[in-house]
Amino acid sequence: MSAQQFRTVLAVHPHWKGSLKLSSVDDQIEHEGGGRGIYSLSSGKLLVNWNEYGQETFVEVGGIFVNETLLRDAYQKLTQDGEIPATIFQTWKSKVSFPDNFKMWRATFSQLNPSFETVLWDDDDNRQFIKSEFPWFYEFYMRYPGEIYRADVVRYFFLYRYGGIYADLDVECLRSLDGLRREGDVILGQMGTDPDHSIPNAIMASKPKEEFWLLVIWIILQIKDIQRSPEYVTGPVILKSAIDLYHAKDKIILENAISTIGEMLPLNVKPQPRRSNVSILPSKSLYPLDWTDPVHQIIRMRVLSGSYLSTHEKNELFPDAWMTTYWSHSW
Repeated sequence: MSAQQFRTVLAVHPHWKGSLKLSSVDDQIEHEGGGRGIYSLSSGKLLVNWNEYGQETFVEVGGIFVNETLLRDAYQKLTQDGEIPATIFQTWKSKVSFPDNFKMWRATFSQLNPSFETVLWDDDDNRQFIKSEFPWFYEFYMRYPGEIYRADVVRYFFLYRYGGIYADLDVECLRSLDGLRREGDVILGQMGTDPDHSIPNAIMASKPKEEFWLLVIWIILQIKDIQRSPEYVTGPVILKSAIDLYHAKDKIILENAISTIGEMLPLNVKPQPRRSNVSILPSKSLYPLDWTDPVHQIIRMRVLSGSYLSTHEKNELFPDAWMTTYWSHSW
């Protein structure tokens, strides 16, 4: 690039700070350390595909482009001992094409929580996240026989790394979630009485770097038959096992499990130096519709057929709920 062909911007990265040169005639970028790649710049976000380092995102803050991961880490330091981050995380096969009812229910989160960050990832985003943030798990992650397994797993890793609130796309938000963020370090919900499926993974919330998720990941790695149905390999059965083990009297297996996963993490991603306060909310709070209940099935099937509940009906049926899922079982 010649002096007339690029502009220089200041940037901050976890491993360096300095200048980036952005070409004004094509999409080439280089940083002062010699790295090169291609970029796009839109709405204050600089998306970079480095030739050697993979994909990164920078966010413009006060005229300086800050690496997105660094920005998240700084935010986490402010929130890690306080509330769960005001982030809604969801994932789907595509970021641009999904069913109209999913689109409608997803919009309820922004409508009722306008100050929250909403994050929607697709399958490629999920793979890139695991590959870049947890490379030791990537090979195992790619061995799963379907994307639903990977979609299950990535939500645990996201909540561990960044914290926030995870919700399936068939979940409707019913009120502001600010109060939910103060319910615990990790928030899960009860549904029905089935001993294996009573703790679904359709709605979860967490502060970043909670050790409970390392136990979940350790249990996932112990599963030998990954061809089984996802609920037994990456879903609710795994979550229920983690709850039982986390609250067991014998702490030896628990401590070894968390330590085993923690040793594979870089220093800035180590777990909080304390136990996680895991709150399990009653069915009425997160899962007021129980897909195993025959009466609830009537309501569920009505909604999934396109006959949606009125505001009055939702107030009557779910007076104490933060959210509800309609259990589309879309995978």
